[in-house]
Amino acid sequence: MQFDIDAKLDLLTEGLSEVKCDSYRKEEICRLIASEILKYLPNDSAAPCQKLAELKTNGIVRLDVKLTEIQLLEIVSYLSAIPVFGGHVPAQSDGIRRYLDHGAKAFPFGSYALEDIVQCPHLLELAFMPEVLSLTSAYLGCTATIYSMNSWWSFPATAPAMTQDYHRDVDDFKFLALFIYLTDVRGGSAGGQHQFIVQTHDEDQVVRLLGGDKEKASSLFMPKLRKLGYRQSHVYKRLFANQIIDITGSAGTVFLADTYALHRGVPLNETERLVCWIRYGLRKNLAYSNDQTKPVPFKLIENRVNSNEHARYMLRLLSTDTSAISDQPIRYKVLTENGLCEARLNQLSWKNATFTPLDSRVVDDRATTKNPRFKQSLERLRKKLFGKESL
Repeated sequence: MQFDIDAKLDLLTEGLSEVKCDSYRKEEICRLIASEILKYLPNDSAAPCQKLAELKTNGIVRLDVKLTEIQLLEIVSYLSAIPVFGGHVPAQSDGIRRYLDHGAKAFPFGSYALEDIVQCPHLLELAFMPEVLSLTSAYLGCTATIYSMNSWWSFPATAPAMTQDYHRDVDDFKFLALFIYLTDVRGGSAGGQHQFIVQTHDEDQVVRLLGGDKEKASSLFMPKLRKLGYRQSHVYKRLFANQIIDITGSAGTVFLADTYALHRGVPLNETERLVCWIRYGLRKNLAYSNDQTKPVPFKLIENRVNSNEHARYMLRLLSTDTSAISDQPIRYKVLTENGLCEARLNQLSWKNATFTPLDSRVVDDRATTKNPRFKQSLERLRKKLFGKESL
């Protein structure tokens, strides 16, 4: 069944681009895709009317779902023990993992692999909470596909990183992102809050906000908007001063957003922030490809979620049968206090990891290949962190 749906969706969207379609064409395509999915998976869930209306109007809504202090402690403790990639998502990093107390904070972000996140306590269960499922299906018009799960640290930096500037996400023809604060986000002088320009997900509403200027509104949306809207903060602050809101809250705060709207993460000035997103869309989309997402064995999560038809469909891009996954241990390059090592994970678990020292002078990874200065940068970083030459 899943193959039939995906094959049909591939045919429906062949030659179409999330980046090149305008807002009205995207809505048409979304309705067409949803109608096909409904033929396979009827959707009879009822979303809370008030929250759905707020989501459709503003593009963002806080949810009543809340993680307990014990759940938060278990999540943060689990993730803190695992080395991270130095990027907003692993695909944007140099491919080397670093522990939080050994090099990770030299980068603006530290993110985790998919197998880390799906094995993290409580996050996967949150993705299937009834309030979340009813809102995502009502907003998209059909059962959603979970195409991305990401958790990352943000660290104070001397200059804003890429996603800390206003931009639009163009993951799919229509999509939603569920955000979970795993640490307190106070905002103000501390920074770190999610900043969202309400109503900018909807071109008709932007036309109204701009006094009926359709041409100006069109220039702020794809495909006319250049570089996804980056480096135009001064324009947005002038045009939408009354629409900018800060999402602050204690650890456990959960909100759902259409991040086709203009948004950013405010740079941190103090401490660090840990956040998770779970993204809901229509199909295997642009973001799934760009993030180089690879599914994990379903056995990692089979005891965590209901394995009914709807759940297996929703997770089909993130998990697959074990027969499709190599039995060989997964390998990562990890910077430790003893230098660069290769970590081998048996059964995709860091509890079973074994470490073998590597000679950084002969590291053969994509970062070295793409950037001949990478090894020199690694040496400088090692000296800064550990005060020693490479092994």
